[in-house]
Amino acid sequence: MHLKEWALAVAYSFNPMYYKKVADAPPKEMFALVNKTITRAFVVMLIVALPMLVAVPSYVSSALGSFDVLTIDGRTELGEQIGVPAHDPHLVIDLSAQKAYEGERALLTREYFYFQSPFGAKKINTDYVLDPLAHKRESSLIVFGLFLLWLPSLLIYAYIVTFLKYLIWWAVFSTMAIVAIRALVLSSMRLRRIVNICAYALLPIVILEVLTIPFDTAWLFPILDFMGFAINLGSILLYMVLLIIGLVGLEKEIRLEIRDRGRY
Repeated sequence: MHLKEWALAVAYSFNPMYYKKVADAPPKEMFALVNKTITRAFVVMLIVALPMLVAVPSYVSSALGSFDVLTIDGRTELGEQIGVPAHDPHLVIDLSAQKAYEGERALLTREYFYFQSPFGAKKINTDYVLDPLAHKRESSLIVFGLFLLWLPSLLIYAYIVTFLKYLIWWAVFSTMAIVAIRALVLSSMRLRRIVNICAYALLPIVILEVLTIPFDTAWLFPILDFMGFAINLGSILLYMVLLIIGLVGLEKEIRLEIRDRGRY
């Protein structure tokens, strides 16, 4: 699907009366559409968040200014080096053995703090880490460098969790819609149509939630946590409104077709 076609598909997803147009599409096409929407929404979100990324050093420096005392005692003796996390560590701490730097993502020794920056390996005095208030500028740049170092992993994790969240969302609401429609005996609507509409109604939610990841989303009323990402009451209510209107519109279309066939 080309960019223009995708943009039109997303735009039409905000109009639940259009849902009947996609009801007969192959489910794999709807899956691909949801996946593509998540991916492209992530790209747009990153572009929107770039100014915030540039402001990280000044934000950290300002945050440090709110403390009167903030020090870490580097005299602590460690019997062995510590990896954070233990497997494939992002940070290795060795304040006693004076471990030589061997390309770790980040290494804290008694004398120096080594880390990988976008411009290659760097080292700074450990005092900048242990006494950040006395070295606000340097400490801010360290935090910024570590943030850039870990950003790719954070983005991959965020994408995977977001994809799983909406995949489960699609499965749960498709099941609920099928059970409700069959239980109420209100329609002979085919399962594929229900599943497709449940997927299509998800596009506005994906756009809304992914684009607002860098911002405060308390206005969406988060109620549950899914692996670090919120499940919002506001999003659920909006989704249900779109879904119900879309299903009712399709049901009316089906009944009109049945009535017209009966005339002939």
